[in-house]
Amino acid sequence: MARYQRGFITLADLFRAYRKAKVDAFYESSHFHAIAYARYEKSLHSNLKRLLARLSTGVWVNDLNSLGQCVFVPKSLGVPSRDKGDGVHYATLDHLQDWEASCADSTEEVKANFRQIINPSVDYQIISALWVMRVGHKLDKAIDPTCSYGHRLRRSRGEINLDCSGLFTPYFSAYRDWRAKGLSAMRRELERGQEILAVTMDIRQFYHSVVPEFILREAFLDAAGVSLTEDEEAFSRDLLASIACWYSVLASCCLCHASFLAGRNRRDRPLLAC
Repeated sequence: MARYQRGFITLADLFRAYRKAKVDAFYESSHFHAIAYARYEKSLHSNLKRLLARLSTGVWVNDLNSLGQCVFVPKSLGVPSRDKGDGVHYATLDHLQDWEASCADSTEEVKANFRQIINPSVDYQIISALWVMRVGHKLDKAIDPTCSYGHRLRRSRGEINLDCSGLFTPYFSAYRDWRAKGLSAMRRELERGQEILAVTMDIRQFYHSVVPEFILREAFLDAAGVSLTEDEEAFSRDLLASIACWYSVLASCCLCHASFLAGRNRRDRPLLAC
């Protein structure tokens, strides 16, 4: 039995979503997707037909092979204290030599922090791009552009631009605009003789703390002025279920990495912070 009404997702839609996912993956610095896309493109038509069939049945939702792997990327690394109490501090121009000297002079364990992220399959990247094209663009449109700058969708005459190559506008130009407008606002108030306090902040582990199911809550959709069709809601529920499936393996990934590090020599190993 088909999961969505006929015509909600077509093969042409998947070709377009593939194109957009590939372009956005090209600019992603935390993963190297080129080989995966090259292999996928060798049988692009058959791969997309297979994906269309899986989307219509929903079997991909709980299939980890269709979603991707759990990987850890370095976030920060502590530096052992080299203070011997004699008030002498020194450093070299060779960072590796400096690091080795710090470790040799200290008995502290070095604490390494990692960020756990998904290494998505090409299929999952296509599905994600398709969801943005079908549903996510409605939520993006409801966000005030004067309050949110980063990772906004490319639009043409107010609607999502399905003809351009990628999904998102360049991040760095949006960041530049955000910074410039903030500085302009501060300068303007200072010129008016006002006392101001400028605060920049970042929410720690924000994306790992958000429960994505809120996007289908009636109160949220009403406040955003967004309405979804039955197919759009069903597709969104499938995507949310796939995210929950991937997160279900996150704890076991943390345990595997911690066990690996625990098996190394105490002097050499960093402490893993998930």
